[in-house]
Amino acid sequence: MLLPRSIKNREAFTLLEVMVVVAVLGAVTVIASPKIAGFFVKTKSTQCGVTRAIVERAEERYRFEHSGLPSASLDELRQTLYIDRVPKCSAGGQYIWISTANPVSMGCSVHNWPYPVPPAVAALYASDFNDLNGLTRLTGQWAIQSGMLSNTVQNAQIFFGTSTWKDYSLTTTAMITEGSGWGIYYRANGKTAMTGYIFQYDAVKKSFTVKTMVNGVESNPIQTVKMPAGFPLYSTPHQVTLNLLGATQNVFVDNQLIMSFSDSTFTSGGAGFRTWGTGNQTSFDSVQVTPL
Repeated sequence: MLLPRSIKNREAFTLLEVMVVVAVLGAVTVIASPKIAGFFVKTKSTQCGVTRAIVERAEERYRFEHSGLPSASLDELRQTLYIDRVPKCSAGGQYIWISTANPVSMGCSVHNWPYPVPPAVAALYASDFNDLNGLTRLTGQWAIQSGMLSNTVQNAQIFFGTSTWKDYSLTTTAMITEGSGWGIYYRANGKTAMTGYIFQYDAVKKSFTVKTMVNGVESNPIQTVKMPAGFPLYSTPHQVTLNLLGATQNVFVDNQLIMSFSDSTFTSGGAGFRTWGTGNQTSFDSVQVTPL
C-alpha cells in the first residue's frame, strides 16, 4: 500500500506521538487488567476442579480393584499408576479428602470447603493460652508464660476436649528450644496412660511421626516423614494442622501437606500435648479445634 509522502519519508515518530501512544496503551491496560486477572482466577479454579475430578475417579477405580479399601495417600495412587503425578492446585491450594465414602470427594484449601474451616463454624475449643481454662494437667509442670503454654520438666502431658469429638481440624503453633521433641494427642481418652493417636515432632530423629497409643504404650509408626534438609528444628515456631475426617487423616506443617493416610483405629476423642527429653523447653502459642 502506498503511503503519503509526509509519512513515507519520515524516519521516526516524534516524542509527542510516542507519549500519546504510551498513554493510550496505559489506559487500555487499566481497563483490561481486572478482566484479565478475573479470567486467570476463573481458569485456575476450573483447572483445580478438573484435577480433583480426575483424582476422585482414580480413587474410585483404586477402591473397586482393591476390594473397597481406600488408598493410603495420593502418592500411593501415583506409585500404583492410577494417576501420573501427585496433583497440585495451580493457585497454591492444598488438597484434602472431604468424603472417604462412595462417591469420594476431594476438596481444596483455596477453592472450596472444608479447609480452611469457614469462620462461621463454631470452634470446639480455642485458646491463645492467656490462662489454663479448659486444660487438664496430667503430668509435668505446665504454666502460662508470656501468653504461651510452657512445660519446664522432662516429660509432661496436658489434655483438652471430650470423648464426643469425632471429625475435626486441630491447629496449633509450637516451638522447642531444648529437648527431644513434642507431640499432639488426638482422638484420645485423656488419661495419663493415654489411648489414642499421637503426632510427634521428633527433634532427635528429625522426623514427623504418627503412632497409636494403648494405655500409654506406643505402636510402630503408622506414618513417618523425614524433615527436609535445613529444617529449623529449634527456636523456630512451626504450625501444625491435623484434619481428621472419618478414617482419612491429613497432616500439614507450616501449611504444607506432609502426610495423607487412612486409619480407623480410633474414631473419636479429645486432644492434648506432650513433651519429652532431658531439659525439654517447649511452648505452645495457640490452639484451635473446629468440627469438620
